[in-house]
Amino acid sequence: MSKLIRQDVVQLIEETRVILTDFEGMGLNLKGCDLSDADLHGLDLQGACLESACLDRANLQGAYLGEANLINASLVNANLQSVDFKKAQLDGADLTGANLKNADIRGASLKSTIITQEQLRSARRYFWQ
Repeated sequence: MSKLIRQDVVQLIEETRVILTDFEGMGLNLKGCDLSDADLHGLDLQGACLESACLDRANLQGAYLGEANLINASLVNANLQSVDFKKAQLDGADLTGANLKNADIRGASLKSTIITQEQLRSARRYFWQ
C-alpha cells in the first residue's frame, strides 16, 4: 500500500463510520500501512488495526488508540504525547525515541516492545496500574 497522509486516514475513518456508527476507528484496517511522518494528532483510532504499520516520526499527539492493534508496529521517534493506549496491543512494537509524555498505557500489552524505563516513567500511567 502506498504512503498515507492524514486526509487519507480521515477519509477511511469516515467510510468506516458509515458502516460502524458506534466508534470512529473500530474496524479501521491500516495493517502494514506506511504512515511515517503523518500528522494524525487527535484522531479517534479506537480499535483500529495498525499491525506492522510504519508510524515513524508520525504525530499522534492526543490521539485515541484504546484497544488498537499495534503489534509489531514501528513508532520510532513518533510523538505519542498524551495518547490514550488503554488496552492497546503493542506487543513487539518499536518505540525507540518516541515521546510518551503523559500517555495513558493502562492495560496495554507491551510484550517484547522496544521501550525504555525512562519512556515508561514519562507516561502518565504505567501498564500495571
